[in-house]
Amino acid sequence: MRCARSATYKLATKLEDDEADLLFENYDSEMTSIEVQVSLSTTLTLMQRRLSQENKKDLRQTASTLTKSLELKAAENLVRVDPTIVSCPLPDAEQLHPRLFDKRAISSYCTPFDEDTWIRSVCERAVAGDVDETQRQSVERRVLVSYRELGRLVLAAVKRSPVVRDHRGTWTAPAAMRSLKGRSNNFFLRALSAPSEEMSAQHDLIKLLRIPDTIDGDDLVGTAVWVAANPDAAERFEYELDRRQHLLTRSVVRRLSTIAFLRTATGSLSTPGVLHVANELNRLCVSRDQLVNGSRVTLYERLEVNM
Repeated sequence: MRCARSATYKLATKLEDDEADLLFENYDSEMTSIEVQVSLSTTLTLMQRRLSQENKKDLRQTASTLTKSLELKAAENLVRVDPTIVSCPLPDAEQLHPRLFDKRAISSYCTPFDEDTWIRSVCERAVAGDVDETQRQSVERRVLVSYRELGRLVLAAVKRSPVVRDHRGTWTAPAAMRSLKGRSNNFFLRALSAPSEEMSAQHDLIKLLRIPDTIDGDDLVGTAVWVAANPDAAERFEYELDRRQHLLTRSVVRRLSTIAFLRTATGSLSTPGVLHVANELNRLCVSRDQLVNGSRVTLYERLEVNM
């Protein structure tokens, strides 16, 4: 009934004398109904162990399986795609209908979608800035839902590609994120990227992607760039820098020296290298726009502010 379009249709399955010879009167109309397909496929899956080799050959080779485009094709010529992948690059006519994905009596004859290659290609396009938005959303959903099924190379590609959203909803590479906890780090979340709330709940995924949970020197530089564009945060950043002087290596200080993030006596922001500590002598010799407006002398010395 499922595989034969007519009484003259040649099947590998041969009916016994006591078996009913049933046919659909309008085969195409019935078999292109997804409800009919689901009903028959569910029954066949439940009876899968009782299917003969001839039965299996007919299920595999006859044009009786519904595609995503609602056409009938042979199961062996179709690709089964996990329904959580909402934007597969394959044409719908080449995909098994998603509602038949878990019907093993049929879907087992379809070629599994090469998901790893697809995800890695989307990641490459995301890095290049030429990615289809729907496909990027599909990769993000796949990562969040099924990350345990992804291979090492796929996770490596995901880590360095902007295919997941951060806590602001911006597409960001996990390698650029920080999974920061505690009030002391709240300030940095204004400048840096952190995993979204949904992603943060997946603790094993955070570990697999090796997202750091601490601030480093690169983060200080990134925050300084943000402060230069958000002057109201300058005093708070100076306070946080003072608490993290151990991160101010020569390399970090050199990079900070070109960023205007320190408040001057006139209220503007300037770079450490052109500023002077506001001691008694410098107040007499240096204009106010070249004096740092603060009292953290140890920090200023570390930042190579002129003494």
